Amino acid sequence: MFSTGFDYSLIKGNVIQRILAHLIDVVIVIALTIPFWVLFSFALPDALNLMASGSFFFIIYILYLSVMEGTRFTTIGKRRLGLYVLDLNLEPISLRQALIRNVVRVADSVFIYLPLLSRDGRRIGDGAAGTIVVSENAIRPKIPSPSMCRKILRAPSGVLTQEKATIKAFLLELEEESKEMDEGLFNKIRDSLSDKLKLDGESVDRLALDTFLLEEEKVNVALLALALLTGTVVFKEEKVIKVAKEIYRKASEICQEPSVRSIFQAKERALKSLILIKSGFHNKINLRGLLKVYSSVIPKQFRENLQYFLFSVVLFVSAILLGYLKLGWLADLFKEAIVPAGEEIEEISQLGLFLIIFLNNARVSIAMCGGGASVFITPVLLMINGIMVGSIGKAMEGLGKFLFYYSGITPHGLLELSAFFMSCASGFRAAKSILFPQHGMSRYKSLKEAFDKSFELGFGSIVFLGPAAAIESFITERLMGKPRYATYVGAGAASLLYVYLLLGGRSKESSC
Repeated sequence: MFSTGFDYSLIKGNVIQRILAHLIDVVIVIALTIPFWVLFSFALPDALNLMASGSFFFIIYILYLSVMEGTRFTTIGKRRLGLYVLDLNLEPISLRQALIRNVVRVADSVFIYLPLLSRDGRRIGDGAAGTIVVSENAIRPKIPSPSMCRKILRAPSGVLTQEKATIKAFLLELEEESKEMDEGLFNKIRDSLSDKLKLDGESVDRLALDTFLLEEEKVNVALLALALLTGTVVFKEEKVIKVAKEIYRKASEICQEPSVRSIFQAKERALKSLILIKSGFHNKINLRGLLKVYSSVIPKQFRENLQYFLFSVVLFVSAILLGYLKLGWLADLFKEAIVPAGEEIEEISQLGLFLIIFLNNARVSIAMCGGGASVFITPVLLMINGIMVGSIGKAMEGLGKFLFYYSGITPHGLLELSAFFMSCASGFRAAKSILFPQHGMSRYKSLKEAFDKSFELGFGSIVFLGPAAAIESFITERLMGKPRYATYVGAGAASLLYVYLLLGGRSKESSC
């Protein structure tokens, strides 16, 4: 549910903070990738090592950000800069929202993260997930210096409304705090202020009361306020945040101006979430929920997005025909590259081949799903793959090895392509929501609704790339030159997937 009454621009993390936080996180992901790059270098030729390491970096990058934000609501880099990811109701986000906002980084990267410069600082991924990056520094109350407090409280009615309400709420909260403190402690505070301000105790009392326009019976409140603002007394961090939240709550009750009250309410809610997060609250990865996604959510989304899936198939077949019939020059290039590439692949172990294939395909699948928000990434990737299939087919035909080629892609290809089409279906739905947002909806809200109805289908398809990569690595080679058996294996694997997609979760639908 969206909350439209908050002005997120007042609590967002600024661009510099977010860039610095992201650089820290990228360095961490690079550090995680280096050991695998070294490991891959012993098993793979340089070009394939670079491809595998690049795919590994991309996947770890998405997973690191998603798991950290989805369970801890921040990352190592964001925490260093005091940034947290909340939903639009300013509550901790879900793991699903974290996955969406980070998968859609594919689209954000194309636009060089320019949406960060918008008023509320929400990039495309934030729009898709319904999230906002808030700054702890921005949501903490800023109490002016004692001299400024005196001027603000003496300002005419209707002037400096927000500042007045903040100071009054600050004093009301300290009044409650002072009730829990004994008189001896206030005597120590008075003595400390006397030493710091070079005044006698009576003068300190008068200064404190005059600064905050308080009656004499509230001298302890005035002393505590003056001590906090001059750094004579310092609350512990945990207490500071709790006091800040109460200040906003009281300020929203004091202030009668709706726009200002909304600011206080937004900051109070954000601080409430921050207190919860800092207390150790975190989301757990729900295996039961994951099982539900694969048992019913993905099949249901497949049926709801069938038109986008079929559009992906048509576009891919068109690209194959384009590569086969019209791009002879590309086929000639592939003729020259096929033999050297084949010799390089033959040197790789089956396990190494599996890793390369799966990592590369997973990267492409994520890009097809998340890239939909850019409008063009999904169709471009799909067409490039289709053109390559068609052009290589033409090249193999020219070498008199078309059936050999057919039997080399069919066993795993039908399952692999089906998974890609699932990713593209989600991507195309997202693209449509950006180009043609629903009536009365902003593009971000329309994009969020598109991913709400298709994200599991797109991102969840990665799981099916595992069996496809296993077939390609361990079985396909044995079926080379055997088109009939290759067809049986490919059709069988794909049939199992489509039976699952067409029938899965129907019992739950009927019971509802």
